[in-house]
Amino acid sequence: MANKYHAKRTALDGINFHSKGEAKRYSELKLLEAAGVISELRKQVRFPLTAASAKIGDYVADFTYAENGVHITEDFKGPETALFRWKRKHLLAEWGIELRITKARK
Repeated sequence: MANKYHAKRTALDGINFHSKGEAKRYSELKLLEAAGVISELRKQVRFPLTAASAKIGDYVADFTYAENGVHITEDFKGPETALFRWKRKHLLAEWGIELRITKARK
């Protein structure tokens, strides 16, 4: 099925990514981890979202890692949809997590 934003699914190191850009960002983060700049790199980390104690969905972060002792939650983005903006606000309100957004470099 074609992606409505024209992203090309890409496999790297036996891992399927939603886009070439996300795969490239993963490669960059792996190099930073190997160099000791970041640690604890994880991909596709799930955060349950709740309202009135009921689970209403999940936010799935593209990457999480530690940088200078601070835990970073990162999302590689193309177009920012209304649903993404809502989930980002909910993640901040419920988990206290401010997302780091990375985008493709032109």
